[in-house]
Amino acid sequence: MNLAKRSLYNLSMMVISANFLLAAPKLYLYLLPFDNINNEQAIACLGSGFTDMLTKEMTPLEGLFLRNRDDLENIMNNRGLLLKQPRDSRNILALGKYTRKMDEISIDMQFIDIANWEELDKREVIGSYNNIPQLNNELADVVKTCLLYTSDA
Repeated sequence: MNLAKRSLYNLSMMVISANFLLAAPKLYLYLLPFDNINNEQAIACLGSGFTDMLTKEMTPLEGLFLRNRDDLENIMNNRGLLLKQPRDSRNILALGKYTRKMDEISIDMQFIDIANWEELDKREVIGSYNNIPQLNNELADVVKTCLLYTSDA
């Protein structure tokens, strides 16, 4: 290899190494459809609706990477993929379940670190079936607060 090619090769390797070493930690949020605890058909669409709404709300957040059920299954089948992420990255599974009593919707959220299955936080949101947009806003605020809290842990 001549001197010019070797210098270019060395420079390329240094840039790649620097990018790898300086890669910022990332926060991966695994969002799954919410569970309808009572299997009530009238509100079954809310399970995927809450997930879709959170996806829309969380997508613009810098440093947050949203994942779905398929991504979670890939990580669970090949835990070595966690080692390929930037150092100090976090992988958080958001589990949600909801029930309805009359016009009241109760949503329970649980946040789990999938690296060690430790429960990081647990929250409840209660709102009106007649005001789903407000319920969605409250749910998004809870998730953002929990992510802020867990990313500092």
